[in-house]
Amino acid sequence: MISLLVGLYLLGGILFVLLRKEEFEQSCLMSGAESDQDWLICYLIAIAVWLPALIEERAMR
Repeated sequence: MISLLVGLYLLGGILFVLLRKEEFEQSCLMSGAESDQDWLICYLIAIAVWLPALIEERAMR
């Protein structure tokens, strides 16, 4: 059950980053992401920070 929730959370993160690709890329470039590992870390941060904020924003509507 927990693995399903984690999978859905990661899938939601992927979709979220794809939908806001320009904003995501700009923030990663501003943070100095150069290697693939830097981009992966930036992506994980985007999932951890932006997705809960989006869920909260939608819940308040």
